[in-house]
Amino acid sequence: MTIEQQAREAEQDNICSELDDLIKRQRMLSFTDPSKSTDLEGLGILVSRYTEWDGEGIYVVAYEALTDANYHALAAKLKYLWEHPFVRAEQLCAAEDARTQFNQAEDARIQNLSFMARFPKGDDE
Repeated sequence: MTIEQQAREAEQDNICSELDDLIKRQRMLSFTDPSKSTDLEGLGILVSRYTEWDGEGIYVVAYEALTDANYHALAAKLKYLWEHPFVRAEQLCAAEDARTQFNQAEDARIQNLSFMARFPKGDDE
């Protein structure tokens, strides 16, 4: 590792250490009992406050974090959902409605079969 690479790694370590301190401070401010919260929850609050609760800013942070961590497929799905929020929401609602209707119809069919099974065929002749 070159001297420049070592310096960059040391600087990255310093940034992470300082961020750790900021996260701990945020947890102290945001939770009644900070010991019951996680650093990730604190980081989430810190991100939302840093972006001033702007959904697009929060999206960009999440997208860049996923990309940096090589979760490219998940980042692509997040990007699609961000770019098509209403279409996706409508599709999810429609799918849930269809699933509910199917389940109700299936339940009715099973109840009907159970009811009909009580009567042997040919009794009505």
